[in-house]
Amino acid sequence: MQGIDTSPDPMAAIAAEGLKRSTERNIGTLSYGQAGNRIQLIEFRLGSEYYALSIDDVKEVVLTPSVARVPQAPFFVMGVANIRGTIITIIDLEKRIEVQRQSGKEALEYRYTLVLEIDGFKVGILVDQVPNTLNVTEEDINLADETMNAHLSDSSGNYLKGIVKSDDRMIFMLDIKNLIN
Repeated sequence: MQGIDTSPDPMAAIAAEGLKRSTERNIGTLSYGQAGNRIQLIEFRLGSEYYALSIDDVKEVVLTPSVARVPQAPFFVMGVANIRGTIITIIDLEKRIEVQRQSGKEALEYRYTLVLEIDGFKVGILVDQVPNTLNVTEEDINLADETMNAHLSDSSGNYLKGIVKSDDRMIFMLDIKNLIN
């Protein structure tokens, strides 16, 4: 994770610093090539469900900047924004995966944007809360089966990698590459 926005918003700064410390503390536990590999995820909420992405895809968390709408963009593209001098596309992930939005909430009311880098392309996704890091083992992830993938896919492919059971909730692990193509 390359950076965290340390804006003047005191709550954002506190939350961002906590995410940064958590990431730095947990990153040392990752191991590769061994049984029981640890995987670090960024967990966030859309609607009433929890979702996760690989921490490797998330470059930074920023306060949502002003977004310029783009004419004739796909329904889930909110527009473009200038983040640290780079113009990136902002995606409303709730619309993209057809999650029911919390009543009365508009997409641009989301306070934070996860800046992702996928195959050299930067994109932002809107989230309501500063996300948490989640450290799981490969065994904690139930891979998506054919039935789930049949319902959770579209023309760009399957966008569910699996489901992580954490405490008393289930977290949908997204395949962000398929989701934003």
